Formats: sequence, C-alpha cells, structure tokens
Amino acid sequence: MNAKITYALILSMALIVFRLLLFFLEGKISTIAVSLVAMLLSWPIIFFILWLGLRAVRDERPDQCITFGQAFLAGFIISVIAAIVMGLYTLLHCVLIDPNYIEKSLEKGRELWEAQGMSEQQMEAGERFTRILMNPVLMAVYSMLKGIFEGAICSLIAAAIVKRNPQPAAQVPPPL
Repeated sequence: MNAKITYALILSMALIVFRLLLFFLEGKISTIAVSLVAMLLSWPIIFFILWLGLRAVRDERPDQCITFGQAFLAGFIISVIAAIVMGLYTLLHCVLIDPNYIEKSLEKGRELWEAQGMSEQQMEAGERFTRILMNPVLMAVYSMLKGIFEGAICSLIAAAIVKRNPQPAAQVPPPL
C-alpha cells in the first residue's frame, strides 16, 4: 500500500476516534465547549498527519526530493480519500450510531432560538429550513467538502515545509 492511501486511512481513523470522543463528551460538557474543542483540535490533527504523510511520500522517492506542487498534490489526494471515508462515517454515524442526532440538534437549536427571543412562527420556519439541511446524506456531503477544504489548506502549509527540490545535475564541461 502506498504512503498516500496509508496516511489517508490513518487520518480517517484519527478523525473518527476524535469524533467518537466528542460524541461521548457531548452529554458531559456544554455543546459550545464540544464545538470549540472540535474546532481547535481537528486542524492540528489534520495538519500533523498530513505532514507525516507528505514526509513519507517524499522519503519513498528514490532521490527523496519532492517539489511544492508534488507535495501539495499528494496532500490533496490524502485529504480527498480521508474526506470520502469521513463522509461515509458521517452517514453511518447519523443512521446507526446516533439516530437521534438530528432531533437532538433541532432541540438544541430551538432552545437557542427561544433564548434569543424568536417568535414561534420564526422558530417553525427555522426548524423547517434546518430539517432540510440536517439530512444525513447532505451532512455526509458537507463533511466531505469540509474535509477537502481543510485538507487543502493544511496540505498547502505542509507542502511548503516538506518540499525538497532536487539538486541540479553537476554541469560537466564538454570534452575538448
């Protein structure tokens, strides 16, 4: 198995474990805290695993050199594969692991809307719109797009760090 697929699967598994930890913490701490932890920790996890993956891709090359473009492309491929796996996991999570996820999210949204002083009519309109977006398939697609976006940004940074341009061949003067 090549390094790109290996690190895409490692990234996917790390993010799935992270998401499951957040799922189990959800009832223990506030939703805002869970969202903040997810936001602050997911980017470093993505960056670190992509950085390791790009180093592995570079090191498996015969000259152990990789240009910025090649490194970015490798990181982007890792991100796309991981995003597809995460999209499938999101679908699985919403359907099998936490089938009440959508209802719980709508209930929390309603509580926030009430705290903001929204009228019953506004809350019903908001709930109708939210139900459209909280479809498991749409959430899986959003998860994939988000993963590709985050992965592309982290790949740009990691590629700039990991790049190692090949040394030009020594210029041998032509024979006289």
